[in-house]
Amino acid sequence: LEPSPDFVGIAPGFDALADLITTAHADGIEVHAFVIMSAIWSKNPMFAPSPTLGPPINDQHVFNQHAWNKTTSTMRTGSDNWLTKSLAPLPTGVTFDGQRYGNDFWLDFGHPDAAAYTVDVLMHLVNNYAIDGLHLDRIRYPEFGVPAGQPAQTPANGTNVGYNSTSVARFNTRHDRTGNPAYGDEVWKQWRRHQVSNVVRRVYLNAIAAKPQLKISGALIATGSGPICAPGANCKTIWESNIRAEAYWRVYQDWRSWTEEGILDIAIPMNYKREHTPGQDVMYNEWNEWTKNQRYNRSTVIGIGNFLNAAEGNVRQVRRALATSAQGNNSDGVVFFSMATSNVAVTANPWSVPPGATTPIRSFADFARSLTTGKSGATLFEPNANDTGYQAIFSQPATIPVHSWKAAPLKGHLKGFARRANNTVLDTANVTITNLDNNTARTGATDGGGFYGGVDRTGIISRQGRARVRRRLFMCLERRCRSRHDGESQSRNSCTGHDGYSLACSA
Repeated sequence: LEPSPDFVGIAPGFDALADLITTAHADGIEVHAFVIMSAIWSKNPMFAPSPTLGPPINDQHVFNQHAWNKTTSTMRTGSDNWLTKSLAPLPTGVTFDGQRYGNDFWLDFGHPDAAAYTVDVLMHLVNNYAIDGLHLDRIRYPEFGVPAGQPAQTPANGTNVGYNSTSVARFNTRHDRTGNPAYGDEVWKQWRRHQVSNVVRRVYLNAIAAKPQLKISGALIATGSGPICAPGANCKTIWESNIRAEAYWRVYQDWRSWTEEGILDIAIPMNYKREHTPGQDVMYNEWNEWTKNQRYNRSTVIGIGNFLNAAEGNVRQVRRALATSAQGNNSDGVVFFSMATSNVAVTANPWSVPPGATTPIRSFADFARSLTTGKSGATLFEPNANDTGYQAIFSQPATIPVHSWKAAPLKGHLKGFARRANNTVLDTANVTITNLDNNTARTGATDGGGFYGGVDRTGIISRQGRARVRRRLFMCLERRCRSRHDGESQSRNSCTGHDGYSLACSA
């Protein structure tokens, strides 16, 4: 599905991922494929192909097929264009008629073909490699600034992104609208969140249907200060109304709902803060607390920006990531970004031993020692590293966490496609799945390709890792219907839609 990268010296026949899997598995290490979900190209296509400029060489690359027309040297238009877009006046750093964000061109998952293509690429990895997990990065809309004189980006104002023409047309059809919706239109904001969530759900259900033990994780936005939810408060409401939750209102990544629904196995907030900068340690603590307390029935691993910190700061952050939250909840570990830059030099480092020294960049070996022994020669990374009984963070090998919903599942999952009698898909049709034994129900909507799914449903059990129906499930497809009497849109269990199809609930 994906051509080989340009200008990268890979020997013919060598499969880097397969080689990595073989080597890692021999040492008992899991391999989770790290996938950039939405950004598909980062070079200026107006130039001839080179290591730094130009479109992809291979004409079959998705950027050439569904973004850039190499023959005319122009962006593709209409349904052939799968990219997300901003409207004029353009935000800061956005070019190519609103379709390039900084250096990157991003897919818009509101285009059904872009969403289906992305799922297909990931399923190729699942079906053809012995990977242990998929890690979804950039599973969101892009972020950007706004020039002076334009409305600020706030939860109320929304952001100027997501205006792919096919996605907008779908939105207008669904909600009887015309034109481009306003950035801050509440229905439009929720639409964009749904397009992202739909892809996560579709990846999750398809991947675990093929390999039930596969683990799905996500790189989650944790910008600035974190939301605070006291015991007994409605954390969902706080998340959806809080300016601190930029994931939700700025890039339309509703990851709190993903952990609650169960469409991620491992939530990994990118809690990248400088421990030596006053105030950022507090931000780090807030996101730790939020994430540990909002893990629901899934796992969380705290993402640490070690590329921003001295070794001493990294040690402090790992300690707090692994500590129990004030509400009694824990994470299952940490993940470092990145191994290429394991630490940085810090002037007047407040956490050096003694405090206030200017600490240089340490070697990777010293970075490892800070975690496994707490010291390197005479250098102490924690003040008590020489004390009797001192326990370094990873003095013993870390074990791979056992996920109960994988090891001993008590619930199952459903997925499918909703289609009309003529086999065309039902776009954004409501789907209600009801267990007739206890009358519990969950309602969601199909994506642009008609896909729907339900995770962790009672009444379905897993046998040898695969879901089977144990009790009858009642599925009802609902679609807005046009009343002939008053012109109002209604939802009914059985109706004939104004676009010429009929749906009925049936056991």
